[in-house]
Amino acid sequence: MADNADTQSSSTTTEPTTFFSRRGVMKGAAGVIGAGALAGMGLWYGTQPALAASTYEAGEDGNVTVTTNAGEVIDVMIAPVVTLNWDNFGGGVDALDLAVSADVNGDANTPLDVNLTSDSGSFASPGVASIQGDGPGNYTGSTTVTFPETSIMGNTISSSSFPTSVAQGASETQTVGLSLAASGVTSMGGTNVSAEAATLSFDVTVENPDGTMTATIDSSNAAATGADSADETTTTV
Repeated sequence: MADNADTQSSSTTTEPTTFFSRRGVMKGAAGVIGAGALAGMGLWYGTQPALAASTYEAGEDGNVTVTTNAGEVIDVMIAPVVTLNWDNFGGGVDALDLAVSADVNGDANTPLDVNLTSDSGSFASPGVASIQGDGPGNYTGSTTVTFPETSIMGNTISSSSFPTSVAQGASETQTVGLSLAASGVTSMGGTNVSAEAATLSFDVTVENPDGTMTATIDSSNAAATGADSADETTTTV
């Protein structure tokens, strides 16, 4: 155990970064689910590997308002920031799998699905904007993943999943449910550990404003003629 002490680095708590998308934001809380004990090569690496995943709100209440004279939604974007916490991962983290699914009144789509692998002491990051926090070599750690702005639209979620033909001067709202599925693989022993799903919802409000019109008289171009004079005087006001 003494020979292994230097490799069991502790994590430094990293405050989750908030990130604004153009039209979508995320928030939520996490759960933890444990896996079995991991032992290998006669060394003890932790009794219960665990992974927790959470998402964080950017902005006020997380809801989105679309103002449109067409009365319908063309697109909804999300750019989630996800924090992952792991404990007792023997040898550190070999890989992380992250998938964000969207559900709009039963129409479901998975716009984000990435696999982050360990590469020379850091996480390879295809499909994500940035990764900050502890590296994969930590037995216990925390890392924050920022996804790029991504549309939730797909084969099942479309403009018709949201309010359409909203009347002038009216508004209608549709709730979007988001779910994060996360799992990690321990480097020593290859144990796969899943986090409890992190979920949240936000509202998309479609607002069709009343049409308005204003009018002004810019000039009268008035003309007047005197009774005893042949002269006309024209005054433009």
